[in-house]
Amino acid sequence: RFKVRHVPEQDEMAVESVLEITRVDAQGVVLEWAPWRINCERGFDCAACTFKNQRGNTHCEICGIRRPDDFGPNDLIYYQIRFFRAGRSLEPWRYASATTACVQELTGLDSHTVYEAHLRYRLSEAHAARAASANNLEGSEDEGASKGSRAGGALGFLRRRRDKSGTQWVEIPGSVLRFSTLSDDQSGRVETIDRVRAFLDGNHTPFPEDSLVPDTVTDKATRVGENLLTAAGLVGVGGKWASLARNAYKIQKSGLTSLMLREDIQKMVVALSSYVGGVAKEFGLSSMDITLGSYYMLWDVKLEKLQTPDLDRDEHMEGKPGVLQAEMDLDILDRMGQHFGFSQICYRATAAEMQWVLHRFPSAGDEYKLLACRDRSEKFRPAFSLMASAKHQTAVLAIRGTKEADDLITDFVCELEESEFHFSTDTPQTYQVHAGMLRAARWLAKTGQSQPAIDQSSHPHRDVDLRPDAGAGLGDALIELYRNGYQIKITGHSLGAGVGTLLALILADREPEIVIDVYGYGSPACVDERLAEALKGTFAHLRVPGAEPVPGLGSRVCVYNLVYRDDLVSRLSLFNARLFAADIKASKPRWKPLFEQDKGAFKDKAKTLWAPAQRGKIRAAKRAVSDRSKGGRSDGPASELDPSDLVYEGEEEAADADAQGQGMDLVEADSELGPSEVHEAVDAAAAGKKGRFAKPPERLVLAGLTAHVYTWRGTQHATLIDHRFAGLRRIIASDSLVSDHWMKKIHVVFRNVRAVRALGDGLNPPVWQSVVDHRSQGMYVNCGVCNYFVGWMHTGESEAVEVRATHHCFSCGRIVCTRCSMERCPLPELGILNPVRVCDVCYSRLNLEADAALGACSAP
Repeated sequence: RFKVRHVPEQDEMAVESVLEITRVDAQGVVLEWAPWRINCERGFDCAACTFKNQRGNTHCEICGIRRPDDFGPNDLIYYQIRFFRAGRSLEPWRYASATTACVQELTGLDSHTVYEAHLRYRLSEAHAARAASANNLEGSEDEGASKGSRAGGALGFLRRRRDKSGTQWVEIPGSVLRFSTLSDDQSGRVETIDRVRAFLDGNHTPFPEDSLVPDTVTDKATRVGENLLTAAGLVGVGGKWASLARNAYKIQKSGLTSLMLREDIQKMVVALSSYVGGVAKEFGLSSMDITLGSYYMLWDVKLEKLQTPDLDRDEHMEGKPGVLQAEMDLDILDRMGQHFGFSQICYRATAAEMQWVLHRFPSAGDEYKLLACRDRSEKFRPAFSLMASAKHQTAVLAIRGTKEADDLITDFVCELEESEFHFSTDTPQTYQVHAGMLRAARWLAKTGQSQPAIDQSSHPHRDVDLRPDAGAGLGDALIELYRNGYQIKITGHSLGAGVGTLLALILADREPEIVIDVYGYGSPACVDERLAEALKGTFAHLRVPGAEPVPGLGSRVCVYNLVYRDDLVSRLSLFNARLFAADIKASKPRWKPLFEQDKGAFKDKAKTLWAPAQRGKIRAAKRAVSDRSKGGRSDGPASELDPSDLVYEGEEEAADADAQGQGMDLVEADSELGPSEVHEAVDAAAAGKKGRFAKPPERLVLAGLTAHVYTWRGTQHATLIDHRFAGLRRIIASDSLVSDHWMKKIHVVFRNVRAVRALGDGLNPPVWQSVVDHRSQGMYVNCGVCNYFVGWMHTGESEAVEVRATHHCFSCGRIVCTRCSMERCPLPELGILNPVRVCDVCYSRLNLEADAALGACSAP
């Protein structure tokens, strides 16, 4: 049975009591009271003169003799608080420990719950004996009545509960107090603002160190099980059978495709299928189509880069749409590097761990203090840490990205939501933002005094706490720091970057003069294009000419993003997911024959019982014409297609669409367009060039300025771009689109870009070999070291396998196969500080040169 909580009316909570609340939080309360004297309630007959004294007298009014039951120097009175949860029909009494002090703390309470407390007392044994001899105690309260007796239930019966001394507990009149514990949000807000004010007053108190956690039987059993599984895999006990079982399951679930893909390729395909699968039905695509299309589009995109190795460099040249600085200002990059460390701190497990890092970060003596933190996340309630330095007069709020399952809910509530902002103007303006991130930003900023109206019928996913007391209260904390002269910085990775951007807008809407810088890494698209332009802050000269301004915002908020290469998160949106599904459908005539060819080669390999790969099968041979006709991408001119003839409407399957004119055909089914041409065609459809395109869809983009780090001939470069940059306006199939989002990849970016820039005119990376020479002659692509087909280690000889197996040596730029490029080493002379792929020839040469430089041997 569910027990309904009783919330008392306001007049019930206001009843006067001898008990006073001095502190309350989500799990406890501290109560105080004045010392209680029993003789204040009764008169007494003087033993000497028999005068009847009035109550309240401690001495006889005639002879001045002290009353017999008055407290002596050795007399004690014991207090105890008993309490229960109000509104529960069978709630038992709970008892605090007895105390002689006039203060007591109740702990272990439920958050956001109403309790009723009663104060009672008992006398010391000596005092009780004197009082009894004076016959001055007339009866006593029942001390142990159950809640059932108070409610008049069948459990009500009277009992007398005595302590070991034989004295009785007596309830003090007027000691009943009803109080409500705070919710978790209220308690967190109180602590946050208290700690901020203490910091501003110079009385900062560190968070306590972590307490020891008991090692339970469950923990021991879990460790034993994990170790047994690890040992079984190492010694082969069940290892092969377990592997066979996993592979059989994969085949049953996804077919032979699951065994054809490398682990990193599997991650890429799974990630794309998860995000694009939601719109697949709109385009008549099955889950298998999405999986295979993602896989083969990966090699289609890579083929373009193999044919034109300098393609990325050309796309980042000034004059291209969205490119603001081909080589971005290093001062901006350095500031982003400094704040990247703060964004990592909130990933620590506890407040104590965060403090350990802050003791010496960014350097010893900077004295950044941890003012508030939340080390766990819930639905629409991200984890965060608030830090400040009195030395630098700077406050930094770091918001954690996606780490727990509840964070995914915030990510996937990705529809566009209209939000109103005043920005110091009388008339509010409506803008479109990411719905889930807006919800999280509102929770961070809220003080619990107001709650935006939410239509539950149109937003059924918003089943979290909508009470007026919900909110972390960081808005008040940051505004108070700003009013005390502190600069406000917000930083975050992934989800944290998007939530931080929207939080900055909310604060700018509340505080007319506040100035905020936001630093995001792996940032998601979270605002519309109008806000994206306005969030360039003080870089007004980089705004698009003629862009519609945002009234009242000015240059008070500036957002800096960093996107590493093909990061998937920065390109995710419903709009881009639909474009990617359209790309898959458009390229289906190319990749479907390739799949059939690869599947046939895989079956042939299985018939040989997985015979070991040998180099001698293909060497400097021409590709058969039949291979090119089986699905290889044509290098000739693309078929003629007028983008204005594209349609975008309906949800019927492709077969019915042709007959009824209601398909989702963004390109002609039999076209042989390459990726670039398909992108242009899809963009034309998305722009609404066809009359039947009912409404140009809205899209979310990255806010403000973005540092896009790309690789050219193995060296890393940073270009300053904005939301118009073509490379960020669609999902790019890449085998690194998942790993490019990892923080450990971003960590080395700043050093590599700095190292490349330091070389200046001395930077001369080797020209990377193109596959055009091989393909123009109809030849297989051969390794520059062994001169055999680059795909000799792989199953099959299709063009997809060829592209997959083609690598470049970062040192000499030659095309090499996998076996001839197993080594990794840094190349500081090229500004490459992390280990990268090099061929066997260059690896031996580099080792010989290093030995010669150390005098170990001399080069021939």
